[in-house]
Amino acid sequence: MNVSFQTVRLKFGTFAILVFWYVALYPGRLGFDYAELARMIRRGESTAWWGATYFWFFKWFTFNTNTIAVISGIGLLVLVWSLHHFVQNLPLNSIRQRNLFLILISTPLVGVFGMTVSHDVFQTSGIIFLTSLILKKTQQQTFQTVDKISYACAGVCLTTTQYGILIFIFCSLYFLRIYTRLILFSVSTVLILYFAANAGISKEDKSIAHLSNSLPRMLLIDLKCIAQHPQAEITSEEWKVLYRYAPNDLWKAPVPCSSPDLMAASLNLDSQVLQFDLKLLKAFLNIVSRQPAIPFMSHVQRSSVALPPPFFQPPPNQISWDVNQPIGIKTNVALQEGPELLHPSIDDVQLAKRPTFLRPLEMFALLPAFVINQASWFWGWGGFWLWPMIYLFVYRVKTLTFRQILQIFTPTLTLHSIIFLVGPTSLGRYVMSTILLGFTCLVAVILPRGNSRSDT
Repeated sequence: MNVSFQTVRLKFGTFAILVFWYVALYPGRLGFDYAELARMIRRGESTAWWGATYFWFFKWFTFNTNTIAVISGIGLLVLVWSLHHFVQNLPLNSIRQRNLFLILISTPLVGVFGMTVSHDVFQTSGIIFLTSLILKKTQQQTFQTVDKISYACAGVCLTTTQYGILIFIFCSLYFLRIYTRLILFSVSTVLILYFAANAGISKEDKSIAHLSNSLPRMLLIDLKCIAQHPQAEITSEEWKVLYRYAPNDLWKAPVPCSSPDLMAASLNLDSQVLQFDLKLLKAFLNIVSRQPAIPFMSHVQRSSVALPPPFFQPPPNQISWDVNQPIGIKTNVALQEGPELLHPSIDDVQLAKRPTFLRPLEMFALLPAFVINQASWFWGWGGFWLWPMIYLFVYRVKTLTFRQILQIFTPTLTLHSIIFLVGPTSLGRYVMSTILLGFTCLVAVILPRGNSRSDT
């Protein structure tokens, strides 16, 4: 009877919390990138810049950009499902699992982020699913039907980002020997989905073309950061290679190394069709070998959200810390000077249709989101949130071996490695899976322990 009551309470509490987030933030949140995606679809254009799979998903579930009410709800439900799966596989008693889950979905980290229309929501869900499945396997538990569905969902979710499919395939190797047919079928299906999604995308914007263009772009961005330094050591032969992409004045003009888009724009790289070139690679290796600190720090700045303290610097904060300046000077009314973690608005006039009577409820939901955003350097620092995960699995779960712990961290460490190597930009939403997993582990440690011996 008590178990039944607890189950009913969990279901009712989950339903009530999800309804609150959905109604308060109806029809969802939409950032600049996806507002631009909506405008492209209205113009009849197609792109794989945010992933070909996500392009079609966005087009279909916004009903050709008529509303974001459905796609935001799907994102929230998938994210909550992934977290529930993870909590269920933590070595906690059932009462702590229920309390932990309800606390999680009550926070804007889940509610506001889940209602934000973005492929990052699905990448986050996919990584949490994979982490949960690996955690379950380390406890010698057999996969049930729900686990196999979760694995398939992880694969679909991770096709929505440019690098998500790499994370899925790499982490799937862990299960290959145990569930060979399931893994081979799922990976094959995901690859077919990935390539099929490109079929209707314009040639120059296919995911494959985007990835093939990425490597020379990455090399040139690193070289730009070196070449603009007054004391850079670059030979005349190496300069000849660099001049094929931009004239001397563009290479020498200083721009911040923390923004790859700004550096690419300074060289007009986005207007060029870049091909992999062995001469460029040779020049890159020679130049970097003479001044490695510059490109290393460039990658540190561009991936600070993924790097842990105390070894690396924190990411920039959304709101200026300069108390001697008027609040909001040179910013919008949301005080967004730096990168946010939780997006508060709908950046498309045609999609920003919501009943006015919901405004008070919306303000109530966005207030805790603003509290998090004004300290975005902390909440959005994925590298910091690695530590609660490490503490829980290393010091509190005594049964895990080092190899098992490393396996649990594989999806997360793969993501962080890609972010460091690629250096997209230091945005908290890229590492939201780490933030949510770390926050979950922290709350799990803080919650009072039960009487079960297996409970951490």
